[in-house]
Amino acid sequence: MKKDIEKSWSNLRKYYSCYPDIAGEKNPFFEPFTHKRYNPSRIKDNRRFRLIFLNRTLDEYPEYKTLVRDGRPVWCENMKYEGVSGNLRYFSFNLRGGKKRFTISENYCFLLPSRLYVYPSWPTRLGKSKSLCARLGSVFGYPELLKDMHRNQENAGEQLHDFLQRLKEESPIKPGVLVSPRVGLFRPIATNGKLSNTPAEMFPYGLVIRQETAKYQELYGRELFTVSFGGNIIENVHPIEMEIVNPYE
Repeated sequence: MKKDIEKSWSNLRKYYSCYPDIAGEKNPFFEPFTHKRYNPSRIKDNRRFRLIFLNRTLDEYPEYKTLVRDGRPVWCENMKYEGVSGNLRYFSFNLRGGKKRFTISENYCFLLPSRLYVYPSWPTRLGKSKSLCARLGSVFGYPELLKDMHRNQENAGEQLHDFLQRLKEESPIKPGVLVSPRVGLFRPIATNGKLSNTPAEMFPYGLVIRQETAKYQELYGRELFTVSFGGNIIENVHPIEMEIVNPYE
């Protein structure tokens, strides 16, 4: 997958993950989850959880081919928090019934709660303040999964409240943090209904304003943020759509 694509307004739209092809050529950032319909599951997810791994997972973890299934979810269990490294939180798990342990960062997968139904929809039908990613959950946004992490941690003396507070404090994405969009996952939207008049112009960095607290967010494992990109206030931005900007970039 290409990793040197400039983050211009036009490229962020052109390489958006829902488009399989671009001018007759394969889109290197295409993600099959954008075309999937996800139905609710009858399996209660308090010990096992459905995760959807991005195709780009294999760029960073080529040995994890069994996790990437063209947008189909996999059941994971024995969730464990592994801490923070390089502006990313890590967690580990087993596949259902498996012995192999996988450790991965949070920015390569979505959470799909058992109660959640997701239908495929093109960006033009989602409205100006929503993205395809915003419909799905994140690993660190689902209370039941966090409870499972707490049960599996090595520090048995840490209370659940303290554990959740530590996760919140160690979250790399929080108000005041500078971020940039991830090519293929972030779709440029302006709240005034207009995009840049110069498509080749670089898309501005964003400042995280707040974490959304809308009703039912935790019920569906959604961890969404409001971000100001060059004065454009964008709501419902999923963590997977952003990368933290290092101080000397």
